[in-house]
Amino acid sequence: MKKEKITNFSDFVYYYKWHVIIAVVLVIVLASSLHSCATKVEDDLVVSVLISNYASADASENIASDLCAAGIIPDIDGDGISKTHVNIVTLPLETQTEADVAAGYQAMIAMAADDSMLFLVDEDLLEMYESQGAFDDISDKAEKYGFSEEDVYIAEDGTLMGLSLKGNEYLESKGMVTDTLYACFRPLPEGELESDMIAKIKAADDILEFIIK
Repeated sequence: MKKEKITNFSDFVYYYKWHVIIAVVLVIVLASSLHSCATKVEDDLVVSVLISNYASADASENIASDLCAAGIIPDIDGDGISKTHVNIVTLPLETQTEADVAAGYQAMIAMAADDSMLFLVDEDLLEMYESQGAFDDISDKAEKYGFSEEDVYIAEDGTLMGLSLKGNEYLESKGMVTDTLYACFRPLPEGELESDMIAKIKAADDILEFIIK
């Protein structure tokens, strides 16, 4: 009887070994995914950068690290950790490859997400968003930081949409090209603002001040 059981088990392994291996791999992957989701630290705030030129590969991580180290990012989600992400999307003006299409989708997601209030946008891309009302009038910030008419982006309807970051020493030191880069803000949602949105708005203002100081 014992020998028969051993034989049956051997037959089972022989005929179903790949099924078992695949099942084990799936269980491991699922367990790993669940653990990752359970331990993942969510971003409290995102800074979206939409550019059509080059940025250093480590610019995102380095800028995010500086912002957290400076104590600018609040713990908005209440998980005990202050974390931000600098989402740099290189978006070509003309779509030619699958990578260009993917970048376009990334830009659309960045524009639609409500976790980003501050955008750094190239002038040629800013022109694309001008007619869409994608960014708020920030005349108050231009006045606060002393930006002249030569240092701002004004839409055809008179909306002051961007503050020029040309020659910004901080961003340049992080490997970003700033010749045609502007700082823009997402329009505020209508109605009474919730506490987390108020915190995001203040953090976005503080980030801008940190960048241009």
